[in-house]
Order: sequence, then C-alpha cells, then structure tokens
Amino acid sequence: MDVPSPKPNRMFAEMLKAARQALELRDPADAARAAGIEYDPARRAFRVSTLGETVEISLPDCSFSPALPEWHQLVILHCLSRADGAPPGGEWIAMGQMRDGLVRGSKCDREAGARIGALLGGLSPEDAGAVCRALGGEPVEGKADFSCALPFLPRWPVMLNLWFADDEFDGSARLLVDKSADHYLSIEDAVAVADILIARLAKNCRLV
Repeated sequence: MDVPSPKPNRMFAEMLKAARQALELRDPADAARAAGIEYDPARRAFRVSTLGETVEISLPDCSFSPALPEWHQLVILHCLSRADGAPPGGEWIAMGQMRDGLVRGSKCDREAGARIGALLGGLSPEDAGAVCRALGGEPVEGKADFSCALPFLPRWPVMLNLWFADDEFDGSARLLVDKSADHYLSIEDAVAVADILIARLAKNCRLV
C-alpha cells in the first residue's frame, strides 16, 4: 500500500483544496444525509463518528475538532463530497473487487492482511477484541477465528477477519468492505483507509 509520505506537502495541500472545493458544490445538509452523518445548520458543522471517535467539521474551512491525521481528514471530506446515500447491504467484498481496484486494491488486500496478521495474530481472542473495541468495533460471528465490524464511517464499515497464529501457521487477516463502498470512496481512498486502520490497530496493540 502506498499512502503518500509526508514529504510532498504541496501535493497534499492541493488534494485538500480540491476536496474542499468539491464539498462546497454540495448542499451540506444533502451531503450529510447521503453520508449518514449529522449536520447542524445553525453552527454550519458536520458531526461524524469514525473509528470510535466523534469529530466536528466546521464550514467553510473544513476544520476538524479534535484534529485527525491529515489523510484521515481527507478521506472523510472525499466521502462527504462523493456519498450518494446507497445503503450498505451487508455483502462483503475485497478491495480488489472495488471499481478500479484490480491492481491497487489487490495489492492492498495482500499487504494489509499480512500486516494485520503480524500485529494481531499472536494476541489472545480477548486482547484482539479489546484492540478492536477501542476503535468502536463490534465482534461478529464469522468463518475466521475472530471477526469484527469496524465503523470507519457510518456507511463505510470495514470487516476484519483474523486467523490466529499456531504451531504451524503465522497469523493472517483479511480486510473486507461493503459492496456499496464505491458509492462513498474511491479505491485510492480505500487504500488510505487500510493504512489509517492499521496505524490505529498498532497503537492500540501497545495498550494491551
């Protein structure tokens, strides 16, 4: 996965500017309804839950309070400008199955699975559950040793399937997204979500 490094700050600034301009073209109340988040017209602010945190996004400058990492902010703005209200259907797909995902999405599927397997595969089920619950995750029944639905955004959940390490195999994992994912984020955004999620999982692993 290749989320751009902090070096090209000018590139990020241009992407952020474009995201703000795209959002300006939408009625904020319509954008909020389509994305499944709250909008307060009196305060001109969105209120959104993401990975266990609630943040406020003030217009017109799109400032976040509390602040999130840059790429996390950018992905949320992309969702607000792109969302069309399609409801998640509960059918999970790999990122490689998203629109234009054959190359970048398939690479992300492989690399994210390996990285999360290395992070969580040696934990106990109880500790893996604690790590995911800290991100607002909800363990669910699945075919893996451990499965958890993680709410990146209200209409953009991520399913984590984890197989714990044993005497024969290393830990492994798969990240899946809802089939409606393309209605909210591009494949480039989805790859960024995977990196954001892995960084948060790694941080929480140090706490268990």
